[in-house]
Amino acid sequence: MGSVSPMEFVLAVVDPEYPKEVNLKELETNKKLFKDAVKIAEKNGLYYYFVLRLKESNLDLPFLNKERWEKELQKLSMYKRTLEFLNDMRENHGIEYILIKACTRVPHIPRDIDIFVRIGDKKKICYMFELMGLKSIYSNDVETAFCKEGYLKLDVYSKIQYV
Repeated sequence: MGSVSPMEFVLAVVDPEYPKEVNLKELETNKKLFKDAVKIAEKNGLYYYFVLRLKESNLDLPFLNKERWEKELQKLSMYKRTLEFLNDMRENHGIEYILIKACTRVPHIPRDIDIFVRIGDKKKICYMFELMGLKSIYSNDVETAFCKEGYLKLDVYSKIQYV
């Protein structure tokens, strides 16, 4: 099989169609390989899926930073809570929005949630968010960002502007 790079391990774990075979057991004994692969996964937004797939493979992961993994699971919980909040706002307060997210085949946990609203609804929505305990952290013509402990940052857009 030959020497396999950390990048090849990441690709083999997250992409079932990746053509190169790797021996995942090597990640149980080679600390440097494991740490380097995790670093590459993190830099490329693949940490969650990479570790999840390793855990699903029932590997012993002695080099996994358990605190880092727990933080990722907390972030997942915050993501779900934020989406539930948005759904509740839509159902109970008639706030219509479109979720703006890249569509990828690889599951990941985003840093924030972006929504697009009608320009005429933006003030009402921002007011409702503040009534529900979200704090505005900045605002301009295009975007208003909100935060609340236990939730992901929520960005409200009423215009799409490309640089």
